[in-house]
Amino acid sequence: MNEIKLAGFDVMYEPSKVVYDFQELDKSIEEIEKRYKNLVISDDELKEAKKLATELNKCANKLNDKKKEIKNEINKESKAFEKECSGI
Repeated sequence: MNEIKLAGFDVMYEPSKVVYDFQELDKSIEEIEKRYKNLVISDDELKEAKKLATELNKCANKLNDKKKEIKNEINKESKAFEKECSGI
């Protein structure tokens, strides 16, 4: 039986590397949790508590946005490769 070969078909894959310090991030989150876990807010402190909640939400959103940005960047090459291969 004749063997079928594709001439010039070399595909190389180099995995992405995401650099972060998860332990430091986790430590920071734990410190924030400890500080505010048992917080009791009086009517007088409500305005400041809302500001604090807004700041905490901003931090969480920033982290989530960064995660999405990195994931999209990692997936770009894969999507481009799939698009090229789908036409074959």
